[in-house]
Parts: sequence; structure tokens; C-alpha cells
Amino acid sequence: MPFVSWSDRIFEELITLQYNQNLRVVLAHVERYQSIQKRDIYARLFEQPFYFQCNAEAFTSRRSRKLALKMIDNDLLHFIGTDCHNTDHRPPNMEEARKVIEKKLSPADWNRLTHEFEARFNRHKTSS
Repeated sequence: MPFVSWSDRIFEELITLQYNQNLRVVLAHVERYQSIQKRDIYARLFEQPFYFQCNAEAFTSRRSRKLALKMIDNDLLHFIGTDCHNTDHRPPNMEEARKVIEKKLSPADWNRLTHEFEARFNRHKTSS
């Protein structure tokens, strides 16, 4: 997604992809956009049957932790990944994210995020 304030046109295009093209929209790095979007943007996004992905660093950063944890708590986060490009400058930090999620929410939430995605995705795929 672009790093600008999203317009109604962007929403319309995402919905068109989802329904008219019969695709499943996955919005990656969703935690990165909160500083440049209006609050109601997230509410509108979460009303749609899109998939949402956050990076593990979303849970270790004070800037994005609240949003990422709230997404899990409201069953809105579907995928967790890393933005690991190499182990020197951008190492994977899944272990740190796991600790935060288990401490702030529960081990069951971490398990759901890491082990039940395929089943969830397949359920939605076959019901489309």
C-alpha cells in the first residue's frame, strides 16, 4: 500500500479486487500505516473481509504494539511475519514478538497466529 493518506478510490479498488476478481486481499505491514492514516481508515479496513499481516517488530515497537495487540485481541490479525532481509541489519525477531504476545495476551493467541493460518485461509478460500 502507498505511504500516503488512503482515499476512497483505494478502498474501491481493494473491494473490486476482492469481489470482482475473486481474489483474497492481504494487506501486509498494516502496522506501518497508522502514523499516516486517519483513525477511521482502520475501522473501514477492518469492516472488510480482508486479511491483515503485521511484522513481528510491530509487537516489539512501542509505536505499533498497541494496534498489533488489539488486532489479535479482536481476531483481526491473520498473519505474522518478519521483515528480515538479512541477519545483520534486519534480523528476524519472532521470538521477541512471541514473548510480548504471550505476556500481554496469552500463549493460545501466539499458537493461533503461528499454527492455524493455513486452516483459516483454506476455509475462506473454499467458501468464496
